[in-house]
Amino acid sequence: MLDQGSPNMFVRIQNSGDERDNQERVSRKRKLGALLGTAGTKTQFEGRNPQLNQPEGVAVRAVMPRVAMTITRAVATATVLFLVVGHVSAKFEGPLVFILAGQSNMVGQGLTAGLKPGQAVTPANVTYFLGKDEVGFFERERFGLEVSLAQRLAEVWPDRELIFVKYALGGTSLLAWAPRWDVTRAQTTGNAEAGPMYAKLIDILDSLGLRQTGEIGAVFWMQGERDALFEGPADEYFENLEMLIAALRRNLADANLSFLLGLANPLPARYLDLEAVQSAQRRAANDIPAVRLVETAGLTKHADGVHYDTAGVLELGRRFADAFLATRPAS
Repeated sequence: MLDQGSPNMFVRIQNSGDERDNQERVSRKRKLGALLGTAGTKTQFEGRNPQLNQPEGVAVRAVMPRVAMTITRAVATATVLFLVVGHVSAKFEGPLVFILAGQSNMVGQGLTAGLKPGQAVTPANVTYFLGKDEVGFFERERFGLEVSLAQRLAEVWPDRELIFVKYALGGTSLLAWAPRWDVTRAQTTGNAEAGPMYAKLIDILDSLGLRQTGEIGAVFWMQGERDALFEGPADEYFENLEMLIAALRRNLADANLSFLLGLANPLPARYLDLEAVQSAQRRAANDIPAVRLVETAGLTKHADGVHYDTAGVLELGRRFADAFLATRPAS
């Protein structure tokens, strides 16, 4: 289970985009409900306080069994076809699942209010989870790369259910994400209180039933700034990243799982060991199979020189999408 955090970490985001986003999601649920016999279910959604050091994805309600029900229905239909015609000519395709993880630039600092009408669009075949909680892209004051990433991938797979699961926490190093988490090592980068992030991510996937029923399309990873503040963690970044990727592929039962890695590029004047982290990230893309580096040069940022602004976040999502599609074109 995930830590619930203090009560004041939750706020209801009220802006003009909320009503539209909720209506779009209710419409999608009704369409699915018509197939599954669950139409009319009402759900309350809440957002998170958009601060960099707060985790994305602590549950605020029980998640509807959408994923498992979708798979069950599809399997039942395929079974009927098999019994009637003796074979299934079309390949069964369940939901395609994408995992988004990392630190604050994965949390996202794009301003929802700054989106143009054509940009604030959630594709009809997309479901989005912040941790265990299903939410809309535009319920919070800030958004991440998932918006343009999902829009781009939905263009390629318009008829397939796409599920995006994000769990990210600002200021976390790879020591916080270590599969074999150690509180003493995590405290090296000030991350002891974050707890075992990797174990929490796997718990989220299990609670949604995605390890059992969904096809994991890729892991999108945006992280590295925290490690670049510390000489030791920066020097061992490659080894720690390699262990993380190996654990994900083992636990998700896919030895060739695509891992898309965004290049960390904060201001080197403060992040003194950035070169070591960037070198390790490039090495991972060169040495580890099915790992692809996403370049971040030229992306616009906020005044802090670390976090991508609205335009930067949208472009980052498109770059992640294009990098993934270069390894797996639409079938």
